[in-house]
Amino acid sequence: MGEKERDWKEEFAEKIFTIGATKEDEDAALKLKRDNIPQSLYKYRAVHEFSIKNFADDQIWFNSSARMNDPYDSSLSVNSELFIEEFLKVRQVDEYLDKQLEKHRKRNLSPEDFKKVEDDYRNSIIKLKEQLNEEFKERIAHLPSRIRKTTHISCFSEKNDSILMWSHYTNNHEGFCLEYDFAEYAKVNAKLLEALNPIIYDDEIFDVSYYLLKMYQNDSSTIDTKMIRNAVVRKAKAWSYEEEWRILRLFEPQDTGYEIGTFKPKSIYLGAKISEKNKATLIELAKEKKVNVYQMKLKSNEFKLEVHPEYIVSEELTK
Repeated sequence: MGEKERDWKEEFAEKIFTIGATKEDEDAALKLKRDNIPQSLYKYRAVHEFSIKNFADDQIWFNSSARMNDPYDSSLSVNSELFIEEFLKVRQVDEYLDKQLEKHRKRNLSPEDFKKVEDDYRNSIIKLKEQLNEEFKERIAHLPSRIRKTTHISCFSEKNDSILMWSHYTNNHEGFCLEYDFAEYAKVNAKLLEALNPIIYDDEIFDVSYYLLKMYQNDSSTIDTKMIRNAVVRKAKAWSYEEEWRILRLFEPQDTGYEIGTFKPKSIYLGAKISEKNKATLIELAKEKKVNVYQMKLKSNEFKLEVHPEYIVSEELTK
């Protein structure tokens, strides 16, 4: 990925996920995303009964975040010390302490008595911090697993020729890859545009301390959707070769994955090691659906895949 691409994704995330983002910020972020959605996005699949059915019925598969192959998927980090310090600032605890001590100074206490009063107040603040720390741990202990279990994701890539992804997601090049024209559909479908997000690759896990502080201040147990989205669209830089986009569905009660009907793929790419039987099945389906078919082949002089057309729908049929 180029520097320009990384910049727009960071700008997008900053505008739409930041606490206190305005409606204007969110509109600007959606426009930025709309302007940068790739013409095509690709979904890698292994060949099995369900993936063939999904292709035949124009469905895409959503999996629980908890079942993703990245153990850090949708991870959150929390700085409890930062949270407590910010909480005490909001409650103006230091100002309260100063006011109370000033009152006692006016009483003309002896240095020993004043020191005792001051120690009592400071010890009470220490106890308050300990109490807050326990409450904080209690409230956030369930968050990561709750978010993972109720967040469902369908993953796509900007690339259709990644040797690693063909190896990881198509049973060692024996599966297929579907091409979707997201630039056309997402730009006219507001719900899809909102749900479709680029992955931002980073070295640090997303810190939710300020989001949780807002929840705590509002005495709310409702999870901020911005917090979830921000966590779910961030992955380690080690995964950047995938150039991933995700459709997100939040607060879904299913523990397992499920499929949802969507628009027809534009093309299907068959793995370099696909069996003749599976190739014939998929080509027959593609012909019925008027979907272009390409065969991935290994180049003889480079560690690369190249695309060969197998069955191309005429321009008249694609209109």
